[in-house]
Amino acid sequence: MAYGDNTLNASHQWTFNNVLTDNIGSLDITNVGGIFTTTVITRNSTHSYQTNGRDDIATVLTTTDTGSSGLTQYAFGGWFQVSQLQGPPTLIYKQGGNTSGFAIFLWAGNNVLLQVKDSASPLIVQIFSNIALTNNRPYHFFVKYSSASFNNSIDFYIDGVKQLSNKDGNAAVNNSMVPHTGAHTWGENGLTSIEVSVGTENVITKAPVNGLLSQWWTWFGSDSDKSDFEIKNNIFGEGAIPQITITSGTQLQMKTQLDSFSNTSLFDFPLSILVEEVVGDGNLTLRAVNIIKNNRASIDVKYEGTGKLSWVNVGTSNLNNGSSIYQNIDFISTVNINITVLDASDLTPIQGARIYLTNNNNNDIVLSELTDSLGKATSVFEYLNDQNISGRVRKADSSPYYKNTPVSSIITITGLDLNILMIKDE
Repeated sequence: MAYGDNTLNASHQWTFNNVLTDNIGSLDITNVGGIFTTTVITRNSTHSYQTNGRDDIATVLTTTDTGSSGLTQYAFGGWFQVSQLQGPPTLIYKQGGNTSGFAIFLWAGNNVLLQVKDSASPLIVQIFSNIALTNNRPYHFFVKYSSASFNNSIDFYIDGVKQLSNKDGNAAVNNSMVPHTGAHTWGENGLTSIEVSVGTENVITKAPVNGLLSQWWTWFGSDSDKSDFEIKNNIFGEGAIPQITITSGTQLQMKTQLDSFSNTSLFDFPLSILVEEVVGDGNLTLRAVNIIKNNRASIDVKYEGTGKLSWVNVGTSNLNNGSSIYQNIDFISTVNINITVLDASDLTPIQGARIYLTNNNNNDIVLSELTDSLGKATSVFEYLNDQNISGRVRKADSSPYYKNTPVSSIITITGLDLNILMIKDE
């Protein structure tokens, strides 16, 4: 299924994919000056809409389900990219007029400002982005409005991440927003008749220089109450363009593809690595060797199969998605197990002691080695969560002989470093 085929019950959809029509409703866009470009910012698109001049503007009339009647639950969002630092105030999107409605601005240093106004309160809510936008990198905005009749919240997401200055449960909004008929507007032509209010001041805004738009959708009523997972995975994640795609194949073929990216530092992308389904659509294990994440990437790894992806970070690899939102991926780190066996009487190393350790959960062998001349034995363990282990150490094959010694410990995210003392049996 291509991105945009499933809009999760959106009421309006403007793909900007070489067309200005509303795919779901009947609100087609009126364009002045903007052009289509083959620079794409969403997956499965062939074009984006570009404001190539500061006076370019795209508009759509406001209707009952987008604000001309009092809104109680409403959401909207879409993709945007900018190519250079913008002079404030630059308008990305607005809906409504100077006294009631929504607006997204670029302000100082390509930071983003969401403003929600309701003349009845009077209410002005401003939510600021956690980050400044990187040039030539797509971002997804999502705004969720819920009146006092419901969650009393105004939430602003960028790439599926709720911004820190959100108003959750304390937005002090009315039971419904005052009806407003100002058009949906992307870009602005700077005419005084369509000034935009920033705070309490009316200002003339401009369109972004070479700003790109793709896949803007709106939701009305209960359909607007999207979960964090839906916002991150479906609305943002399904449209995010990856830096690397591991295409569908057998596990060996997909492993070979990933191996070709070993010793790689990833760039700032909405999605770093997209893994398509393995042949047969079952479980898949991949080992990433020295692949370094970019901390500004919004998703490290996304798996499109229905089975479980076990992603093993080897060496300096550190991809992890930063949360548990993707339940079909286990991020596994390789940690070191270091065991040192010493004589209990004088703490000298014991060579040739047999160490046998197993995982208490599944009885898998964790370590089965003889100690070296320094009394040491080591192994590498693929860590998902803390694991209880148990076993024994014995030295009965050659003199000096030692009594069997039981071992019980826990492997943590830092691995296991353990000294074992043995008593002579002579």
